[in-house]
This record gives sequence, C-alpha cells and structure tokens, in this order.
Amino acid sequence: MPFKRIICGVLLAPLVSFAQMRVTEADGDTLPVARIIKQYFAGKGIAKLQNIVYRGDTQSIGLFQEPTGSVGITDGIVLSTGLAVHAAGPNSRTNAGANLEGFFFRDEYLITRGNMCDGVVLSFEFVPQYDSVVFDYVFGSEEYPEFVGKEFNDMFGFYIFPKVNASRMPTNLGCLPDKSGINVNNVNHKSNSRWFVRNDVHTAQAYDILEWDGYTKPLSAGMRVVPYKTYVLHMVVADLTDCEYDSGVLLRQRSFRSIPTKPKRVKPVLKRYYFNFGTNDAKLNEQENKRIKNLCDSIGKLNLDSVVVIGHTDSTGNEVRNRELSNLRAQAVAMALQPCTTAPVKHRGAGSSNPIAPNQKEKGKAANRRVELLFYRKPAWAD
Repeated sequence: MPFKRIICGVLLAPLVSFAQMRVTEADGDTLPVARIIKQYFAGKGIAKLQNIVYRGDTQSIGLFQEPTGSVGITDGIVLSTGLAVHAAGPNSRTNAGANLEGFFFRDEYLITRGNMCDGVVLSFEFVPQYDSVVFDYVFGSEEYPEFVGKEFNDMFGFYIFPKVNASRMPTNLGCLPDKSGINVNNVNHKSNSRWFVRNDVHTAQAYDILEWDGYTKPLSAGMRVVPYKTYVLHMVVADLTDCEYDSGVLLRQRSFRSIPTKPKRVKPVLKRYYFNFGTNDAKLNEQENKRIKNLCDSIGKLNLDSVVVIGHTDSTGNEVRNRELSNLRAQAVAMALQPCTTAPVKHRGAGSSNPIAPNQKEKGKAANRRVELLFYRKPAWAD
C-alpha cells in the first residue's frame, strides 16, 4: 500500500514536585527495553506488539518525567545519541554530549552521506485495530545554534511499513506538517521557527528543565494502515560525523495508538418515553420531574458520546404549532437530563410528521404524543 502520511502505566516512581526533568535509564533487569516499549509507548488500538529489536547502548534509552509541561510532553520515553540522563536540565553546557564509542553503524533507512556513530536503532512489529497509527514526539539537540547551516546535522527517522510485501522504501515520518524533514538546519530560530523553541538563554522556559539548546514543539507522526495487518515501526536517532554533541527524541507516553480516520457512525440506542404535559403546554410537572430523576440514575452510568431528545405530537391542531410545541417539550426534557451526563444533550421537535400509530383514535394519538431519546455511545477508541 502507498505510504501516505496523515501528519508528518505509571512510571517507576510517582510524580513529585521538582524543577528538573527526571530520567531513568534502561537496564537489563528492572527496566529492560522491551518493557519500556510495551508498557510506556503502546497505547489504545494496538492489538499486538512483538519482536522488539534494539541496537545501541542501553544508557541511550530511558523514561522521563517533566511535570511542569515546559517542553510540551510531561512524561514518556527518551531516545538519545548519548546518555539519556544528559537530556535532563538545567542547561549547564552548550556542548553536552557523550561519546559512547564502539557503536558505529549504517542504517538502511536513514540515508545520508555522513558517517553515523552513537545512536539508537529501535524496531518492533505491531498490529493496528484501525486504519491509521500515530504517536507524538519532540526532537531536540545540543547542536543548536552552533551547527545551524553546517553540512552535517544529527538525524532521526521514523518508518512504518508492512512486515511482508512492502512495495518500496518507506518515507521518513519524522517531518513537519508540510512534509519537510526535521533537523537542525531545517528547524531552528531562522527556518521554520514557529515549530522551534530556543533553550540556549537563561530566560528560556525550559532552561532549568532540559539540557538541549533547542527543541521542536510537540509534533505527531503517523500514516494510514490496513487494520489487523502486521507492520514494523523502525526508529533511528544518530550522531553524524562527530560523536560528541547529543541529540534526541522525546516520545509521549502511550501515544503510539491506532485510530480510525473515518470512524463508522455509531448506531444509537432508541428509547421511547411518554411524559404528561398540560394541553398546549411544555412544562414538566412534579411527577414527571421525578420520572426524569429516576432516568438520570441510569443515564449517568452510561459512557455516552451524546444524547438527542426528539419531541412528537399527534395530528391535532396546526402543524406549525405542533412542531413548535414538540420542540419546546423536547427542550424541557433535554434541560432536565443535561445534569445527568457529561455528554451533550441536544433536542429537536418533529411535530406530527412521524406517527407510530393511527391518529384516528385517542389510543393512537396518545402513542404519538411521545418523546424519543437517542443514546449515542462512545466508540471504544475514544475512551
């Protein structure tokens, strides 16, 4: 299928009040890479996640917490070209980095003329439940601003492709909404600055939080997929040419999710109720208010997306007045029901246009003088 872009648990310790980012690096025992991905990255709509493969130093991946919200993502996973803990502020150096040595590589998807060293290659298979997948991230680097305009910048890539029968080289989904690539040269204080946040001055909002000298605003990467087909997500973050200045990616916790781009219309549940109104009146009396209160107890237990109240009348009288009266009665019921649920309660009047019994006899007219409630439940992916 074509690689069309849509848009280019609890952590180990409880959240506490601190001014800096807190990073916990991966290890082989209490926090292995597989646990990080399964528990802290996979979100709703992912039916299966398996065959996790990681290349790189385990010190280059970890969990972070940043409860102040200064960076735009409060918790999740950090992938770094150096030590993951070096992402945490304050921004004490302009050239923070770690040469981890011995990890020189080439990745088949991250095409560049530069030599790669220090980095993370992470891939796994997944099965989406719906027709698209998406996740949220922030890219940051110590190469800001010194390496803006230089020939080589640290790079990263996100690639999603079918496990079998991939038709061509996948597109890098680590991009801006206009599909241009994200790197130090393309996103900075001069180019695409609306997506960039400077962090190299002490007045910057994340100066005490984050070590990186610059970073992007939160972005989303994703693409259309075929539900219940097996795909691979391949991520790369790499130093180019030099192995010193660190760059990295923050992945929002549990943001890797599958959602429908065109959700199927949820069929509502129809319930009919008969409320007694006075002749030519739309006011609920005390007895009817008690009935609605009992109804509230049931509605409050439902996970609803919306409720629609439709008022009906019999055919007696002028149709213009019937439609007006039915709308007023529906409005009265809707106003009484709204405190029962957080879902919006809408209303409309149908007059005598949709009878369910003949209007020739009083019994049929009584059946037609009704209020219908349509209950729209929330789809599972919206929970």
